Amino acid sequence: MSKRIMAFLLAAAMAVSMAACGNANAPAESKPAETPAATTPTTTEKPKEELNLNPEAIESGSKGILDLNIEEILTTAEIEAMKAEPIYGQTINYFYDSGNCTSTPYLAGVLGLYDSLGMKVESFKGTSIKEALGTNACQYGVSHIASMLVPITNDVNYSFVSGVHVGCKSLYVLADSGINSTADLKGKSVAVPNGIGNSDYNITARMFDRDGINPMTEVTLTPVETSACIAAMQNGEIGAALLSDTYAYKMVADGTLKCIRSITWDADFQTDPCCILAMNNDFIKENPIHAKLAVYCVKVANVWAGQNPEEAVQLLIDENFISGDFDMNLELWNTLQFGACTDEFTKKSLTQIVDDYIRLGLITSSKSVEETMAKAWNPLAPEADEIVLDAKEEITSDAVSLTVSALSAAEIEAMKAEPMYDDTIIYWYGGGNCTSAPYIAEVLGLYEQYGIKSEVLSGAAIKESLGTNAAQIGVSHIASLLVPITNGVNYSFVAGAHAGCQSLFVLADSPYQTTADLIGKKISVPNGIGNSSYNITARWLDADGIDPLKDVEMIQVETDACIASMESGEIAAVCTGDTWGYDMVKSGKLRVIRSLLDPDFAQEPCCVIAMNNEFIKENPNMAKAMTECIKIAGDWMRQNPEEAVQILLDANQLSGAFEKNLELWNTLQFGLTDEATGAALEQIIDDYIRLGLIPEGNMTQEEMLAAAWNPQLSDSNLGYETYAIDGSWWN
Repeated sequence: MSKRIMAFLLAAAMAVSMAACGNANAPAESKPAETPAATTPTTTEKPKEELNLNPEAIESGSKGILDLNIEEILTTAEIEAMKAEPIYGQTINYFYDSGNCTSTPYLAGVLGLYDSLGMKVESFKGTSIKEALGTNACQYGVSHIASMLVPITNDVNYSFVSGVHVGCKSLYVLADSGINSTADLKGKSVAVPNGIGNSDYNITARMFDRDGINPMTEVTLTPVETSACIAAMQNGEIGAALLSDTYAYKMVADGTLKCIRSITWDADFQTDPCCILAMNNDFIKENPIHAKLAVYCVKVANVWAGQNPEEAVQLLIDENFISGDFDMNLELWNTLQFGACTDEFTKKSLTQIVDDYIRLGLITSSKSVEETMAKAWNPLAPEADEIVLDAKEEITSDAVSLTVSALSAAEIEAMKAEPMYDDTIIYWYGGGNCTSAPYIAEVLGLYEQYGIKSEVLSGAAIKESLGTNAAQIGVSHIASLLVPITNGVNYSFVAGAHAGCQSLFVLADSPYQTTADLIGKKISVPNGIGNSSYNITARWLDADGIDPLKDVEMIQVETDACIASMESGEIAAVCTGDTWGYDMVKSGKLRVIRSLLDPDFAQEPCCVIAMNNEFIKENPNMAKAMTECIKIAGDWMRQNPEEAVQILLDANQLSGAFEKNLELWNTLQFGLTDEATGAALEQIIDDYIRLGLIPEGNMTQEEMLAAAWNPQLSDSNLGYETYAIDGSWWN
């Protein structure tokens, strides 16, 4: 158990006991919602539901600091029926990739709720909650209604079982722009960072519609990466951007931005839940009692989070699930109104949202509100009337013994005098195989050998995290990380990580055999125009003599909707991760026609190790040490694939069968040399400039390479050798 969590629990247990005994029936204090700055419209907060605490239903027990009493929730017959369910005694997984909005399934675990009911529950990290829930890789999790609703209408296999909170995103403009309302945005472009058809697009469309503006004809909703939105507003490319309130907070406070519309502070959206608890339908059908208990635990955690904001915020800060100062996070936490979204409240709001989505054409597969609600809304548990608390075990490994040696004795002494040495170094890791080397380095004890304290940050965008120094180091796609450097985002690449991981998929029974067959067709790039899947696809087509800007049309279609879109003929192909396509290729549903594992791309890095520039400048020896640790981890991962895969499976950082993950792991070529990475990066930059993926005039090829490529450690210290990919997983 984490020492920080244990300390928190002891304090929280006392606080909860006092609250339960001394103020059990006091209504929650109602305060007007406030914005980070006075530039946001004044609104009235929706009153919270009063919570009737029942101390009699809370008992101390051996499994948690405070325990729920299962007999207060289930009948005797239900308790016996639960023991016959397939999942009984097995591990149930919930999706959580950090942050405040989606945290209450995690908090339910920390508070001991699952343990007290005899449930084995662990967190699951991945790149897509919709994919994870739809395939039952994990059983439940929290995310935006605006992201999760449409896939249900396309038969992705989950449903909504409870509301969670309101708020969290707003429409921001430059403070000196002269734009004061949505009406001032008519005829302008508005950024929806996570893409057409995704949550930002759907939220923004409803904002304009609510104000009598047609979001399809009177404004242009366009994908622009969050990190590029300020520059895009400053150069007039866009007039506004839908941003998370957390991201915008400091820029509102310093006078850079102002809020003109919000689902957080505007009264007409405070009656809508923003995030919702979703659960896999097969899990519900086969394990109805376990499903009921899991939902109930999250409902109790929602209430606790609303009534104990200081404790909840401090816990997530201590565990690096949220970043930034306490006061900012507390202010934003209190806008979310955890515990206020009862089933009655959520159903009423969801019905209106569904009606809006159908009318606006955001839902296209159904014209019936009743039919859509029947598929989407499936409440399972009574409202929470109890409060409670335990913890999550930390994962460590003593399986290997590796030695760091790149720093001289003098450099080690100098490192101890650097500003960050006595602080904790934060590395970014979003789960999965591609970006795991910093995490594996920690598990293998490499940082500790230099006396470096390290912790993980997950969930938040890596570009934002590295650019703001909320995290100092992390691994992600060149195709995602490169362009922001040209816009002044403050990080650089210090080493290559691995090759491979993305392919171009078509239906196996389609006539498409090569990229030439896609001329005149549409190709899905799921994470949006200008993002990694777009840039990777553009380079494949270009390498094959096809103009990616004229000969094909690249559009954004959500990954989980791509099969249906290919079957309907809307798109012909999709660029996405090999992990997503693996099972469907093996079953004969899909084929690969182009890949980063093809010979002309296999020796290029797909992912790189990136590091904040200020961290490098102020802590050069620590930067060198961290780079060494992650490089050694990468080399170990290549040489010990079975052990590496098992570590990540055991930690719920990977899902699926061991054999599948091992086969995919072995394609990634962890441990790329700096020589290979630098040469490949030079070619990639040249391609990006020539294809217009880096806007003309931003930088020359030489300037771009100088800004992006900043190796910290010679490979001669590590004994690296280049090696080639042996075959492809789909053959």
